[in-house]
Amino acid sequence: MHLPNRRLQGARYYMDLVTVTGTENLMMAAALAEGTTVLENAAKEPEVVDLAEMLIKMGANITGAGTDVITIVGVEKLSGTTHNVVCDRIEQALIWWRRQMTGGEVKLLNARADLLDAVIENCVKPVPK
Repeated sequence: MHLPNRRLQGARYYMDLVTVTGTENLMMAAALAEGTTVLENAAKEPEVVDLAEMLIKMGANITGAGTDVITIVGVEKLSGTTHNVVCDRIEQALIWWRRQMTGGEVKLLNARADLLDAVIENCVKPVPK
């Protein structure tokens, strides 16, 4: 039995609840769907932007990442790429807070200070004696 080559169809999605994982899953599916997909009330976190950047390197057609409306025009196929994944903000923040609590020193390699403004603002201060 031969099944026809069927693809997901683009659609408009409004997410009642902003969700990083939901936004990312829909972006990945929509990248290979037929037609245009619009994600409304999409997550804006750096991880979503990072995934969009990687998918674009692979040949996806994505605009609006980092805003609450992301548009994806499906493509036939994606190619391989090399991509450095954005650092884990929670792990970075925990390391900074541990430094603050112990008064020690810490050096984070490949960290992104631009993603941790609030943490750095509160942790770079000298530890009170």
